[in-house]
Amino acid sequence: IDLSRVHLVGASNGGMFVHYLAQELPGHFAGIAPVFGVPLLGYLNGAKDQLVRDRDALSGTSVFSLHDRFDTNIPWQGGVTSYGWIYESLERSMGAWAAALFRHSMRREFFAPLHAASHR
Repeated sequence: IDLSRVHLVGASNGGMFVHYLAQELPGHFAGIAPVFGVPLLGYLNGAKDQLVRDRDALSGTSVFSLHDRFDTNIPWQGGVTSYGWIYESLERSMGAWAAALFRHSMRREFFAPLHAASHR
């Protein structure tokens, strides 16, 4: 196994776990792809601020995120769900990764959601 080519993919809770694993094991993955998964509120940068602390180790990790704009279980806008969980938004999540990987604050070109009104 070529460890420099290992990628993580997970959906829903698995998507949240992908964020967690990448933060807990910085530098171990070539890329991550959370699908319908964003961190819970308070875990945006990792439980121990790994996205800030381990920027150099994370620099080789690519991030590709997919999310349905109509998902109510893990809403891409973040917030409280009917189950009582509180999520970060997809925009803040990708912004945190962009800041960690590109060493600047999030800019709009890193986040391009499809808006419901433009595709109906």
